[in-house]
Amino acid sequence: MADLFHDGFDHLTAADTIAFWGAGSSVNLAAGRWSGYCIYSGAGTANVSRLFGSNYATLTVGFACKLQSITVGDILFEYLDAGSRQIEIRVAASGYLTITRNGTLLATSTTALLVSQWYYLELKVSFDPSSGSAELRINGHATTFSGNTSATSHAYANQIYLHCYHYVDDFYCFDDSGAINNTFAGECRIVAYVPTADDAVQWNPNTGTNHACAATDDGDTGYNSTDTPGQADTFAMTTATDLGPILAIGVVVNHRKDDVGTVQTEAVVKSGGTSYYGVAADALSAYVPFETIWEVDPHDANSFTPAKLNTEFFGYNRAT
Repeated sequence: MADLFHDGFDHLTAADTIAFWGAGSSVNLAAGRWSGYCIYSGAGTANVSRLFGSNYATLTVGFACKLQSITVGDILFEYLDAGSRQIEIRVAASGYLTITRNGTLLATSTTALLVSQWYYLELKVSFDPSSGSAELRINGHATTFSGNTSATSHAYANQIYLHCYHYVDDFYCFDDSGAINNTFAGECRIVAYVPTADDAVQWNPNTGTNHACAATDDGDTGYNSTDTPGQADTFAMTTATDLGPILAIGVVVNHRKDDVGTVQTEAVVKSGGTSYYGVAADALSAYVPFETIWEVDPHDANSFTPAKLNTEFFGYNRAT
């Protein structure tokens, strides 16, 4: 898989956004750059971070950023090796951005950011102590560096760390594997679609009979539940419009368990009348959302399109 993770910050509460990434603090939601939400704080310690289960020699991230102010030294993003900095994007004088290796200046952008304006930033790094490379793009304008891109003794990163003092939206992270989504994606928009109508439902809503209404991120205000492994709910989603090529979809399931024992849930894509299942995730005692990414339609191995999405159904299955 090349698409490791993405988040448009539209589908979860601030607290669940931190749980979705895996770690973070002091995150708030604000109006997004086009619609929906973005994340920000105004507090210097605000962040979300994600630790991957693998090490990656090459990674690319992209995200929209709107500066609240120009403060020299502010870190916007970091690649980490198990908590230790490898490569960062920092704010320099007059709104220019720098690529740094654990604080050591590597390159300075030729494009400056204005306060209160959205820009799309991308950073691709191949980690190596001598022959590494880093490329920062600001709305497609590139700044490059070749040389030492490993601040630690390892030629890889396994953690991404996004600072949220400034406004951030539409984040993606790719590795360099596979035939697609393995390098710069260009400016992206990540759109959240939510359940609007029941398709085939087997779980039990806590109130009423509409499962789609209960499948929202509002904690225990509305929820669906089952004690039976193998039961699934699938839903029609918000009508998809033509926003351009679809690079991938992510089915996000927010789940918890209410008793002892192993409980696992898996995401479902129902395409061409057949249900396809993601990797099962353990449910914990508190809600923790997880995402299963499909880069192509599992039914025909072709790219998703808005027309396809409008005839397909999405949901979850209790695996154990």
